[in-house]
Amino acid sequence: MQYAIELYFDPKTEEKLWELPRKIAAEHISTKYLEWKPSPPFDAGMF
Repeated sequence: MQYAIELYFDPKTEEKLWELPRKIAAEHISTKYLEWKPSPPFDAGMF
């Protein structure tokens, strides 16, 4: 059985959630999350 859970947020909350990946990229740790540009910003899947 396959399923996914996706969370959608209002624009203000979504902007706050994007702050962490931006901070990680600014510290040169990783930019992959910003490159992928996932929408919604958080999801989980089971395959």
